[in-house]
Amino acid sequence: WDDSDEHPATTKDLEEGDTWLGRLETQNSGSSGSGAATEHNQRNVAPEYEPPSEEGGKKSVDISTQTDSRKKKKRPKAEEDHRKRGHRFLCCCDSKRAVIYLNLIILLLNLFTFIVTVIKADPAMEGYLRVMIIRGSGLVVTLCTILGAYWYSQGIVAVGLAFTCYLLAMSTLEVVRYDWTPGAYNEDPLIQIIFPLVWNCLIFYADAVFIVEVSDGTITPENYKRRERWSCCCFLWDSIV
Repeated sequence: WDDSDEHPATTKDLEEGDTWLGRLETQNSGSSGSGAATEHNQRNVAPEYEPPSEEGGKKSVDISTQTDSRKKKKRPKAEEDHRKRGHRFLCCCDSKRAVIYLNLIILLLNLFTFIVTVIKADPAMEGYLRVMIIRGSGLVVTLCTILGAYWYSQGIVAVGLAFTCYLLAMSTLEVVRYDWTPGAYNEDPLIQIIFPLVWNCLIFYADAVFIVEVSDGTITPENYKRRERWSCCCFLWDSIV
């Protein structure tokens, strides 16, 4: 066929084509705008609530249980810090007070006998000088032992312990020399032989326990009043000892 048979495009056809293209662009812009709005709305929508899973609940319970167990463990530890760990001397008092009380009693007794000996004894008497030296040394050592216990000093109390060992040996010799035969004559009465032996044993016991407890840290100036101070009846001494 011949190209001359085709009809030329009229102005009306061109206008219809432009109208059709305009509608197509409008539809495309509307669809793109609705897609953007939908995406925007999806972003602004709050996330749905999801209930906690069983594993999460178990974890929270385990954490709370561990916290409670830690608190329970801390409480007994705090209570143990205030519980006495040291020795109770004859269920009466702690070792520091035992050293002070026993040596204070023997100090007063030795002071009394020393004064009586100076007043009544004859310096020309045999053994007078030895007795005075022993009693004077005993006064000084006993006083130092009391101060050593008050100052938590192992060395000073150890000196008192050594002197007590000497007195304990002398008391044992007196007991051995004593004539236990019924009706036998003895220069010194029985109480004068037995009492020094028993008393020196008690002092030796108290001094030795105090030295051990100070050396291993059971008794210190920091924890004595908080934990180690103990007495069954001597509450009036709490402000002093």
